[in-house]
Amino acid sequence: MDMFRLEDRQLHILTGLLFGASILLFSLFALGKLPQMRATGTIRGMKDFSEAWVCSYVPKNAEKRTDKRVEVVNAPAAVKVKADREGRSVTLTHKLPEMGNDPVYLMMETRKQHLEAHVGTNRIYVSDPMEDELTALHIIPVGAQYKNGVVSITITSYEEEVQIGSILSGSYSELLIQAVQDGGLFALTGGSILSASLLLLVAWLFARNKWRHKKLLLYCCVEGILLGSMFLMESRLVTVLVNWNYGLYFIKACLVILESVAHLVVIRCFLYKKRVLFFTDIGILFFSVFYVSVMVLQAFSLLRLDQIYMVSQILFALMVLIYTVMLGVVTFRYGRKETAPGLIAGLLLVLFFAAWLVLPFLKAWRDYRIYMLPIGCIAYMLLSWGFGLKRQQAGMSAEQKEAPPDEGAIRRQVVEELNPNLILAAFQTMQNLIKSGSELSVKMIYYVSVYFMGNLKAVEHQGEIIPFGEELEHILAYLQMQKTRNRKLQFNMECREKEFHVPRHCLEPLVENAVQYGISPNGNSGNVVLRTYLREEGYAVQVIDDGAGFDTRRMKKTGSLARLLAMLESTCQAKTEIVSRQGKGTVVTVIFPLLENDLLGGELSLEEGREDEKT
Repeated sequence: MDMFRLEDRQLHILTGLLFGASILLFSLFALGKLPQMRATGTIRGMKDFSEAWVCSYVPKNAEKRTDKRVEVVNAPAAVKVKADREGRSVTLTHKLPEMGNDPVYLMMETRKQHLEAHVGTNRIYVSDPMEDELTALHIIPVGAQYKNGVVSITITSYEEEVQIGSILSGSYSELLIQAVQDGGLFALTGGSILSASLLLLVAWLFARNKWRHKKLLLYCCVEGILLGSMFLMESRLVTVLVNWNYGLYFIKACLVILESVAHLVVIRCFLYKKRVLFFTDIGILFFSVFYVSVMVLQAFSLLRLDQIYMVSQILFALMVLIYTVMLGVVTFRYGRKETAPGLIAGLLLVLFFAAWLVLPFLKAWRDYRIYMLPIGCIAYMLLSWGFGLKRQQAGMSAEQKEAPPDEGAIRRQVVEELNPNLILAAFQTMQNLIKSGSELSVKMIYYVSVYFMGNLKAVEHQGEIIPFGEELEHILAYLQMQKTRNRKLQFNMECREKEFHVPRHCLEPLVENAVQYGISPNGNSGNVVLRTYLREEGYAVQVIDDGAGFDTRRMKKTGSLARLLAMLESTCQAKTEIVSRQGKGTVVTVIFPLLENDLLGGELSLEEGREDEKT
């Protein structure tokens, strides 16, 4: 499982590569199909131009290709046509609407059909072959020079029936107004989400708190930008403005896959369980591989963009459902409150999407279906932004409370870190060993040097994240020093797990506390055990002693042990537990979360004392 887990740095590189690949693929396969610029006209009112078209075609049951049928049809309509080598074609003919000195625009939608338009012998429009396999919106400009002419539209399809869509006519400005009426809700939703995301992104850029506190807001902003862009690309207004069906489909197909990755990255911020993280990272890798695969297949014309878009939408919907259920399991089974915000936001998205699917079957509520996706996505983004801002604000408040110590406090902290009393006592023991000619003197010199070097590093690199093995070496040096001075002290190491990271000098004080306040009051006789193992919540570290013990209910919050555990909870999101019985001993447990990358990206501040107050 560990080989599939992604660190924040790897995650950022992967998403950056996906965005970069989108821009590159867009440049290679879409920019070469830029549409021609359209001139705008004046607003004169839009008209339905669908009635009384003269339709010429060869019926399906005709014996010869010359047996054409001519009839008057009103769009929308469907005509069964005999096929030839070029497919099935119908030709629609109509006198142009009244027009002045401005061009008139005809708008028609086709589904996997080729379209050509002529006025007399002049071809004024032909659809791009790459758009013939898509659902395309065609905007046909008719210049003023064709006034009072006759326009003919030829529709070619490979299906048994040729579908004739509705036709609208009017100025270009009026087409925009019609587009707003047809799909203005999606444009408004997309514009609102996109604008809010960009504003919050600017606020994120100026926030000065630590990365771990503000990364959720960044990921939510990125997801909002992608989601808002998806709504904009789906709106009829953007389709009319751009008039570039292939390019829009390309962008939409990329956006759905990128939005899927962004959604998983946001979900990842709420998770700390190894199994769930494994499945989340697998999902990110799956969509990344899927993205590369379908774009390569599309480049070789083995997949159409509309197929990629449809499959991507289905996968996105399934992903949202599956990972929302996963968040629910983690929240309720393991009691992880950190996942509740992501669960609430995901449930809203799933509920509104389910309503969007169900409402077409309910006649009384059918008209409200169009509002479900916009409302659900806006509600989801509002909650996500809110949780991101709350986490960032909480981090800023915590950082502001950390008042900078004065010079005297800094000097005292440095002295405490070096622990001069223990080192002087160790030197005295070493002097006695040398005088007596004991071979332990050489080992004692080594233990003192390792311990002293560890203390110096703790002063120089305060809060640094290090491998557990390095911290373990420091602990062993301390215990060996104490055992050399006191033969009654026994210790044991049961470290099943060593491949994880901890803040420097955060575990040695726990062992020192066990010796000084557990074993020493018990006649300097006792056992200390350091144990590490893997739990579902994370890597567990236990310091166990069979010394004096104490009443945990009377432990002072200002004591060094309590302050150290509180620091680990706030900076590392660690879970801590103390179990102690007077006369029996003490067990201190610290569980470090499985997201080592969160620790590696943090700037921790370790400010723990050396002496604990007896309670």
